[in-house]
Amino acid sequence: MSKITKEQLEELKESQGKINQVVNTVGVLTIQKINIDNQKDAQLEELKKLEESQLELRKELEEQYGKISVNLEDGSYEEIPDKE
Repeated sequence: MSKITKEQLEELKESQGKINQVVNTVGVLTIQKINIDNQKDAQLEELKKLEESQLELRKELEEQYGKISVNLEDGSYEEIPDKE
């Protein structure tokens, strides 16, 4: 049976080891990206719910006070004049 040289075998093993490391890193990064995408989707869904809730609150405030601009620091508000 013929064999390659010991140096060639070591170089081949080292090269394959580096390839395996890169493939492993790509796999880990892919899994992390999937997890980040899932978290992003959950956060976007939460944002949508919060925006809908705020819209409902604004409608309630408008029914009670009319069109107003609220100061979030102290709760004071100013009426917004109708544009004609």
